Amino acid sequence: MNVSFGELRRAVHEANNPSTTMKNHTKILSLKLSEQDPAQHDLGIIDDEIDRVGAIFKNLVEPETKKSHFRPELVDVNVLIFDLTRLRDQAFRTHQVRLRTRLSRLSPTAIGSRKY
Repeated sequence: MNVSFGELRRAVHEANNPSTTMKNHTKILSLKLSEQDPAQHDLGIIDDEIDRVGAIFKNLVEPETKKSHFRPELVDVNVLIFDLTRLRDQAFRTHQVRLRTRLSRLSPTAIGSRKY
């Protein structure tokens, strides 16, 4: 199937519309919850992933061959591991598998990027 560049741009635009709606609703949900609610963290992950999908769509129609998507920043390794194991733990729960993690008390950091 051959798709013209104009058709691709329209499809990307249309796909971004529900993404914007999802971002708006995660913000509304976030405002309904207390800042300490554990779901705030999950909503942040959803929001970040919606941004990631948007960047993938944007790169389809506006390729940036000269720019790197890597944005180095100081990343808390414990937070990164916690996020990864939390997602994995939720997936394993349906199979009654528990994942146990021990994180460093030193809060180690590294230069990296939480984005793709």
